[in-house]
Amino acid sequence: MDPINAMQEYEQAALNAIQEADSSETLEAVRIEYLGKKKGQLKELQSLLGKVEKEQKPIVGKQFNEVKTRVSLALEERKVLLDKPRAALDQLD
Repeated sequence: MDPINAMQEYEQAALNAIQEADSSETLEAVRIEYLGKKKGQLKELQSLLGKVEKEQKPIVGKQFNEVKTRVSLALEERKVLLDKPRAALDQLD
């Protein structure tokens, strides 16, 4: 599989899963599935980098890092939104 296409598919799937997460627990499962260090899809995607031609590695590596950053940021933003109602309830008590 072409690493560029794989990264685009990964990013789209991860961002969709993050947006669909409706609880902190679900979001954590999404984080593990997409960003997990042992079995996450990011690890599989990273293994494709070894198959890229030498001249393309800087370009593909940069894109990999950008995708990882965007997915991580989206995850953090969603976490804040999901935790917000809980924080508001805690203040009422």
